[in-house]
Amino acid sequence: MRDRLLLFVPGETLRLAEEGLAHGRIENLNAIERQHRMLVDADWRADGKPIHVRLELSEWLEHAQIRGQCSCGQRVPCEHLVAVVMLLENESAATDPEAHAADSKPMSPALKAWIENQKQPMPAGLQDNGRAPLVFLWAMEDSSLSGSDLVIEPARFDAHAAKSGTDGQRTAPVLSRFNPAEARVEDLPEHEFNWVSQLALARTVIRRAEQWYVATRLRPAESLWQMLEQSHCYWERLSPKRLHRGEPCGLSWSWQIDEFGVQRLGAQVPGVERMRLLRTAIGYAVIDIARAEVRAVLGDAVEIARLLETPSVGPDELDAFLEAFAQTDLAAIVPAPRTLRIESATELEPEAVLRLVGVPVPAWAQAKLGGKLGMAVLEFNYGPHRVEPGFGVETERYRDGVLYRIERNYALEEAAAERVQEAGLKDAITIWPRQLPEPDSFGDFHYLLELNYHIATPEQWVSVIPRLEESGFLLEYDVSFPNQVLPLAEDWWAEIDHRESAWFELRIGVTINQERIDLLPALKRLAVDPQFPRKARDREPPEAEWLVPIDAHRRVRMPLGRLRHLLDSLRASLVEDEDEGELRMHRSEINNLKELVDSDEIGLKLDPKRRAQLREMSMARTTVDPPEHFGAQLRNYQHDGLNWLGFLGEAGIGGILADDMGLGKTVQVLAHLAVEKQAGRLTKPVLIIVPTSLLGNWFREAQRLAPELTVLILHGPDRESGFKRIKQHDLILSSYPLLPRDIDHLQREKFMLVVLDEAQAIKNPRSLAARAVRDLNCNRRLAMTGTPLENHLGELWAILDAVEPGVLGSERHFLKHYRQPIEKFGDADQQERLNRRVAPLILRRRKEDVARDLPAKTTQVQTITLDG
Repeated sequence: MRDRLLLFVPGETLRLAEEGLAHGRIENLNAIERQHRMLVDADWRADGKPIHVRLELSEWLEHAQIRGQCSCGQRVPCEHLVAVVMLLENESAATDPEAHAADSKPMSPALKAWIENQKQPMPAGLQDNGRAPLVFLWAMEDSSLSGSDLVIEPARFDAHAAKSGTDGQRTAPVLSRFNPAEARVEDLPEHEFNWVSQLALARTVIRRAEQWYVATRLRPAESLWQMLEQSHCYWERLSPKRLHRGEPCGLSWSWQIDEFGVQRLGAQVPGVERMRLLRTAIGYAVIDIARAEVRAVLGDAVEIARLLETPSVGPDELDAFLEAFAQTDLAAIVPAPRTLRIESATELEPEAVLRLVGVPVPAWAQAKLGGKLGMAVLEFNYGPHRVEPGFGVETERYRDGVLYRIERNYALEEAAAERVQEAGLKDAITIWPRQLPEPDSFGDFHYLLELNYHIATPEQWVSVIPRLEESGFLLEYDVSFPNQVLPLAEDWWAEIDHRESAWFELRIGVTINQERIDLLPALKRLAVDPQFPRKARDREPPEAEWLVPIDAHRRVRMPLGRLRHLLDSLRASLVEDEDEGELRMHRSEINNLKELVDSDEIGLKLDPKRRAQLREMSMARTTVDPPEHFGAQLRNYQHDGLNWLGFLGEAGIGGILADDMGLGKTVQVLAHLAVEKQAGRLTKPVLIIVPTSLLGNWFREAQRLAPELTVLILHGPDRESGFKRIKQHDLILSSYPLLPRDIDHLQREKFMLVVLDEAQAIKNPRSLAARAVRDLNCNRRLAMTGTPLENHLGELWAILDAVEPGVLGSERHFLKHYRQPIEKFGDADQQERLNRRVAPLILRRRKEDVARDLPAKTTQVQTITLDG
């Protein structure tokens, strides 16, 4: 699905969609089947008002045609619409066993966990019904008006489509709309037929492009309670919580005060946070949304209606209203409006604020104008009070029980309005595109940015934002304006967590305005972004900066040189790791990280405890004394090899000893094992896998050089008895041909070390021997080969991945990021990165490198006679 979407969806849009899925932003997903098409409603949870997505799909996900609308106002397809399509695809695949078997790519842990958390059980009572049950969805005609009418929409529940696998669960239950006018008495129980027949004659309203029926005249009045008890009723959409009847409740009344000091009478039910008060056939009722309860309201419906119609009371008319209110019978029912204390706020200097918003563009105009137009709205902060530009000597604002009368400073307000235009913005009224409807609250002190005779989108405001800040404006970014630019970071920080001997987790971030911001997701995107300048351009200033997106709405300025240094040091790990939260790094890279932390150019802050841990993990080699009574004198380079093997053992990682043939790899390994034995660290056997022809040589060398090491050879038809004696020996010798045959026995043992001599035997990672090596249970592995690379870099990956799994990423990753760039395109930078990556794990010396340590060349001439 992702590959298909890439054909017509920009990469950044797709990334934002996947990010939204991973963070569980899609809610209230509801799918409705109608003949050969499917209608889908969903909400994207945003920081402010939820974004509503509506899709129509024909020929469901098979050569699908998709039409959609999104309330975000961006040009379709936006990330919200794409995320819904991807979620539907995931659910469709989950219900298709063949598709699942064909495509077994695992989801990311974050997405898998989110989907598991979001799974909703099929509503109780709908699973095993022989016929498609009728469902009644309830809602309010006008959700913004308390006390508006109850509306109902009948629908059919498709029980078969709603099942998924063996657990009978589905995250997007399927409903098909039911037309009451087409109801037949033989198809419905008598009570349901009676209800839908009355709904067919009721007044209709349109909600979310669907037809709903006003249910205030259902007869008898008790029909609503019967509907709750005998049928399946849900609030607005199908959910696990079926509406049920609750205990009757009374209303409490109080006056709510807005920012201008205007008071409005409102109703509440004690203990109910999310409620809807609506008019029904039984009078007024309260919907407790959290508990899915319908509760009849006690009291006279006429009196409740009269109270709901109470007009708002402004500050100037409050005294007169209070005097008249005291003379009415309402004074005994509801409290009087609050008396406001009035204070004058004078000599407050206004702070100029530009509120940046994105104005949606209709779909028919998006090809020319883009999905949104960026607009700035001028406002002022008088102390803690937000004031819009306007006329009048003073204005009023309510705050904490006090109505403040604020004296305006027109001279400073007019000067701010002039600075807006000096910075390059223009009055929106004068350049607003004539073909577009004007947005809500459109008027004076609204500004647009014009670039090359086109109105700029929010993304195109980057150049003007620094000028606005320099002009003294406080910039506020609305959620619809995804282009907030944060200032330079106050400090850069790092955290490390060492959980496994060979791996550790790294987090890197910055602190801005006392907010800790995780940089890893942004760094991972930059590591593969072809637009990012990896090398300094000609005449690039030292103070050059780069705008880095840290989420869907904000960017942060970062020094370009520092960013390059950070990416160059971590690029290999960044492109391999798919976890958004942490960067998993191999211990062989610890020295690179230590240099990064110690670098003055980067300046990463690390707390003292973590810094000490970093020093302990550093890959510094120590000198290892040769073992006592060892049967050979180690040459200088062999002693270096012994130090390197000790370094690997102390770090708990594997590696490749890749000296040229004849330089004594066997001697170095036996010396290392003897040191471990004498130090008491060889607490479990060591398994040595060799070509069959070398079994005898290894046995003889072990007896000659380190006789204290006990040796067991697993070879021949009687080796079955040897499996029982493995724990009694230090060294276990076996061969590559026998390893796959004996793997069931060897898997049961825990080995301290697995040594792979002539490791080019496993350069094909799909061979039986290579797969068996990976199945062995051991602390670490060591490869020995004089030819780690014979034909191509893939052989190096195969051997190194066998001894230290995952250190170079997957085979596909290695092919894409190292083998192809180096072998096909001669990428010297990638070659250097690979060299640095494997350097701690490979020790290779050629004969010419250690010639001074080798004995003098000895020539022996032997004459032979040829027969025939």
